[in-house]
Amino acid sequence: MKDIFYEEVVVNSNYKRERLIHDVLTVLGILSVFLIFCWIIIFFFLIFTMIGSNFLANLIVFTLPAIILCFSAWLFFKARNKYCVEFDYTLVSDSFRIDKVIRCARRFKLFDLYVPDVEKIGKFGSDTCNRYLSNQSIECEYCTSNDSPEETKDFYYVVCPFQGKNTLFVLECSEQFIINLNRGCKRGVLEADYK
Repeated sequence: MKDIFYEEVVVNSNYKRERLIHDVLTVLGILSVFLIFCWIIIFFFLIFTMIGSNFLANLIVFTLPAIILCFSAWLFFKARNKYCVEFDYTLVSDSFRIDKVIRCARRFKLFDLYVPDVEKIGKFGSDTCNRYLSNQSIECEYCTSNDSPEETKDFYYVVCPFQGKNTLFVLECSEQFIINLNRGCKRGVLEADYK
């Protein structure tokens, strides 16, 4: 088999709006961390005044806001990773890799699939795809951040085992990517009603 290298990037169509949300959540997270440090400094200055009077009650009163601020900082930083997301599909011979790219800077490997294991490829929303989606034993992973495909792309699905479970991956890619992916698969993988 000839070596194949093909890469495709799914650009987020709502990038400007999501970047604003990402930046606001980052500022709120940094503000929460700053307030935690301020609260700790205030706590250490006031701890000497609390020693005589009900120490345990005062300790609870002062640590509860710190715990809430820590949780909110974690929540803000965790939530911002859901915005400014793009996906990168890389096809190298027998390996199909799906990466999640956050803010064009951080890359996370989501899935690494073995191409000859692919069971079915086709257009998302077809009859065959709907049969797979209605099957309770198949998980569905959306590997796109857009609601509608770009001008030169379309939504496709790939059914492949991942970590012992059959998984349906929804991709936003060009037909050329599907053609290259199909080259490494077994015969009959491309759905019959594919147009």
